[in-house]
Amino acid sequence: MISVQTEEFVPRFQRRTTPYRINDIRDVDWDKQPDWLYALFFPLHFDPSSLPKPTRGTISNSLQGREIDDVELALSVSLKYHAEDELFYIFQHLIQREPFPVTCTFTWVDRHPPLVFVLLKTFPPDPETHCLPEILREQAHRILRALTLSANELKIATLVGMEKISESIRQIALADYFELLSLTALSIRSQQLVQEVLLVLNDCRTEGETNAARRYGYRNALAVAFDVAEEAADECPCDENGRPRRQKTPPTQTRLTYIPGEEPSLMKAAIRVDAKCSARLHSHIRLEASSKPENRWISIPILDGLVIQAGKGELRVQLLHPPPPEVESMNWNLYTAGSIGKLNYSLAYFRLLIWLKATSRAMTDAILKLLTEREQCCAFHSLITGEIIAEDSVAAERETVSSEFEPGNHLNASQRAAVMSLTQGSLSLIWGPPGIRCSTCLFSTS
Repeated sequence: MISVQTEEFVPRFQRRTTPYRINDIRDVDWDKQPDWLYALFFPLHFDPSSLPKPTRGTISNSLQGREIDDVELALSVSLKYHAEDELFYIFQHLIQREPFPVTCTFTWVDRHPPLVFVLLKTFPPDPETHCLPEILREQAHRILRALTLSANELKIATLVGMEKISESIRQIALADYFELLSLTALSIRSQQLVQEVLLVLNDCRTEGETNAARRYGYRNALAVAFDVAEEAADECPCDENGRPRRQKTPPTQTRLTYIPGEEPSLMKAAIRVDAKCSARLHSHIRLEASSKPENRWISIPILDGLVIQAGKGELRVQLLHPPPPEVESMNWNLYTAGSIGKLNYSLAYFRLLIWLKATSRAMTDAILKLLTEREQCCAFHSLITGEIIAEDSVAAERETVSSEFEPGNHLNASQRAAVMSLTQGSLSLIWGPPGIRCSTCLFSTS
């Protein structure tokens, strides 16, 4: 008689950590790579017992005369196989080429944000004006994004870098500045560090600002960013190094996989249907590697992300940080760090538009619209923002608003009385009953 097992017991919460092997430059199949690439990483000889130690000079000589595609191939191998020294040396050779390869340079800065410090070292800011050199001036927003995404690992270096380009922070577009505040609140995990970065950004932006409306907008946008950061700290508290603290409720375990045809920062997280997971659509989540490599000691990777699609047993996550090369072979602990709103991410324009939770999104949108459209969106722009205007302008605005909103025959007695309060009070706000959209919303000043 042959006994065949037909059932398998699956534990409700499987928490076995699966070790993985981190990519090593000595494991590259060099037969599939060009000969010059092997000589780049092993300039003298191949010693399996030790890591290669090429210098900046040997790498620059090896890449001299090579095409941009060859340089990018060397960068890809360095990044995939954790050859950090070679990665920085090759990138420095890239940015010193003539003419300056803008597109290629910032593509690699986006893939590995700490490379921005090599860029700032090669093209240092003006120590007197605290402004980026002209060759980098148009890319100030992308440089600041890279500095922000490097803050968890490099900490004070990010603050120093921002202070050295304080004038460039003041010159970026208003929408880009608001996005930078949002990215800071969502991606920096240490509560003290996120506060310092937000305050540095605000100080750089408001120093010497005399426009009352701009100061009003900066103050309220900063308050919104602090609310988001505090919510993340409450939902997923982290230590000073940005590591999630132990919580009463254990995190959900998941595996991340790339989605074919999608950008690398968009990944799929598999969640067991019987697992308790609080992550929902538009949730801000933090992913901490639960497994460790068996062949090398590294700092545990942690990624912040936003849930853009939630289904049964599956989440689609837009990562804010570049994932490690071994992301698909690792186990991840999933922590929920608050809720957000609509996400619109475009690599074509390198724009990260992060809309926060519903109330914060409306507040940020209103601040931006108030500062950019001014009187075109609100006749009482000066009253709200505190700008000083002439008395005759106030009277003219009031007369214009009063003439445009006359009570109609469709209004009842109480509604007509509310509309007529326009001419009596210093400030009137009228809205319809709950559930009914009212076309009458009046502000009045005396």
